[in-house]
Amino acid sequence: MRILKILSVVSIAGILLLSFFSWYSADDLCNLNELARYSVLKMAWLQYMNWDGRSLSLAGFLQLSVLKYFSAEAATFLWAASFVGVAFLILKIVSIENPLFISRENMLVATAIIASVLWLGEWKLIPDIIYWPTGGSYSFMNLVGLLWLYVFLSGIKAKSFTLGNNLLILLLSLICGINSHNYIIGLIVIVLIESGYHLYVNKNKSASGYIFCAFIGLFGGALIVFLAPGNQVRLSHVTYHGLTSQFLYFYFIVLAKYMYWLYTLLILCIIIAWLSGNNFFSPQRNYFSALKEFFRSLKLHSLLTHLHDHKYLVAAFATISVFTATYFFAVPRTAIFFATFLVIYFFQRAWKGEWRMNTGKFISGSVALLIIFITVITVQLYKANSVKQQLAERENLYNSHPGMDVVVNPVDKNKIPFAFLFVDISADSSDWVNRCVALHHGIKTVRTSTVGLK
Repeated sequence: MRILKILSVVSIAGILLLSFFSWYSADDLCNLNELARYSVLKMAWLQYMNWDGRSLSLAGFLQLSVLKYFSAEAATFLWAASFVGVAFLILKIVSIENPLFISRENMLVATAIIASVLWLGEWKLIPDIIYWPTGGSYSFMNLVGLLWLYVFLSGIKAKSFTLGNNLLILLLSLICGINSHNYIIGLIVIVLIESGYHLYVNKNKSASGYIFCAFIGLFGGALIVFLAPGNQVRLSHVTYHGLTSQFLYFYFIVLAKYMYWLYTLLILCIIIAWLSGNNFFSPQRNYFSALKEFFRSLKLHSLLTHLHDHKYLVAAFATISVFTATYFFAVPRTAIFFATFLVIYFFQRAWKGEWRMNTGKFISGSVALLIIFITVITVQLYKANSVKQQLAERENLYNSHPGMDVVVNPVDKNKIPFAFLFVDISADSSDWVNRCVALHHGIKTVRTSTVGLK
């Protein structure tokens, strides 16, 4: 078990260490150019009015603040720390559902394993949600949402439904409700399920008042996000379908995308369950008979109980609903919330008792998993260092040629680590990325050399 703890520390450190090799890419320099003209508050308001309703969220303000005042490495370190925090909160939330789930002495190992599973399982998302100074704020959005969910569920469990607690959850819900569009939908669905369960199954009016305050807060925050004038401006730049008869078709397109991006995550979760001696899919159980029994007993009481048991799965699928109007926005980073609810659901349902971490099979399997993870991180560090050195040489060239036309060698795409988002400048000096780079560094134009381009 000692070797497992050492590998756990190294794994978490690897996630954080990789952020020190990050760089600005895509929208980063464009945002920096705007932040040179405006304050963070003014910039957030302009984005809210002209681009995105999430700009007034905690993550939105933090994203702009770290871009304006911190380095790229410091920004991504914050997102990496948020990512690790998400793994920890997943364990805490599952522990509310199952108090015997994990012991305190195993929390470090469990956090490292979940973080590793999330990192490897979301490898197609990682460039967007951690090591990108702008887009990495999605990890902080996720952290905020899970922190709220932990507080919300802890309040229900403690049964302390005083006026002060109700007002507190109302305020926290309002703050949390100003979040990513698809994440808010998932959180609201969980609150509605809890409301129906405690009102009609538990018949707990005190809990219903507390949950109602949470719903009002989330709904209020959601209105701020969804009614933002900037949403319509942004939609005018893409193909927007609206709510049409094809909404189910678009829904399954996005679901197929998510399952493709997250197939590794599902495989790793099943492996962890197997190593722990848990069988999520029991061969002895007749799932067809269970499904028939479910529909036979489809009364309100039974339905609400089933929904409560599977609320995280329902929340995961609810996050996709936003994209039925325009699946163009269903890019990899938007799958982070779907994946988070899915992992919570998996651990909630797979572990009926304590997570046994002292068996030989689990220790050996976990050691192998973490060694593979550390190896992957090490390779990413090596490749990122090479690219970062080339980008540093570029920056020195920019700084030594103010007001001039600059030509640089392109970055070999094969040398770019998969964990990092990288939108390189092109051979066309009028390209939007080229123009942002030129403006930021005070040069006239910049482009890549066409020599050696494939």
